[in-house]
Amino acid sequence: MCGFVAVISPGVPIREDLLEVMRDRLLHRGPDNGSNWVSRNSRIGLAHRRLSIIDTSHSADQPMVSPDGSKHLVFNGEIYNYLELRAELERTGVTFRTRSDTEVLLAALSVWGEAALQKLNGMFAFALWDEHSRRMLIARDRFGEKPLFIGRGKFGTVAFASEMKAILAHPLMPCKMDSRASVRYGAGTWYEDDALTFFEGIERLPAAHAAWFREDGTEERRWRYWTPDYTD
Repeated sequence: MCGFVAVISPGVPIREDLLEVMRDRLLHRGPDNGSNWVSRNSRIGLAHRRLSIIDTSHSADQPMVSPDGSKHLVFNGEIYNYLELRAELERTGVTFRTRSDTEVLLAALSVWGEAALQKLNGMFAFALWDEHSRRMLIARDRFGEKPLFIGRGKFGTVAFASEMKAILAHPLMPCKMDSRASVRYGAGTWYEDDALTFFEGIERLPAAHAAWFREDGTEERRWRYWTPDYTD
C-alpha cells in the first residue's frame, strides 16, 4: 500500500522530528521502511512509509532521488506497465539500478515531464520535488484509487499526504470540521468524489488531476490530465 508525506514550508524550517511524526501516522500503510529527505534550506520535506512489493531491496526505498540529484520522489501505488516504460526509457539511454516501478516513474518524469502522466497505466499518487524549477508536482491516478490530500496552514505551509491524519499532525494545520461536508454526509449525499473533506483547510486532489506548487507554497497550476472517452 505505502504512504507518503510532502511538505512545503516557506516560513518555518522543517524539523526532522515533526516530519517523522507525520510520516509514522502512516505506519500501517508501510511497515517495511520509513525514510525522510529534507532540502538544504529546510523548506522542503519528503517522507515515505514503504510496503515492499516490487524489488524489496532497500535500494528501492523512498524518497528516491534521480541520478543527477535534481529530483526527489515519493510514490504510493503500482505502475502496471512499468516494464514497458522501462524498456522505452532504456532505448533513450536511461540506465536503472533497481527493478522497481518507483525508479521507472522517476525516470519517466525526468525524461518526459508532464507528458509522462499520459503514459502511466496504474494506480498511484505521488509528489515530485524538482530542484531545477523549485516546484513540486503532485498527481493522482485516473480513477482515484490512491488517495492524495492537500492541507494549507499558517505561514504559507502546504502539506500533501496519503491520509489526512498525517497532515493534521502538523501544528500549523487547522483542525476544524467543515460543516459543508457534515451536512452532505447527514443528507446521504457524501461520495468522496470531489475536493471536499471533513476538515477545513484540507482538500482531496480529484482523480486524474495534477498540480504544480511553487517553493513559496502557492499553487501555480492545476489541470485534469485525462478524461474517459466513451465514443467506442
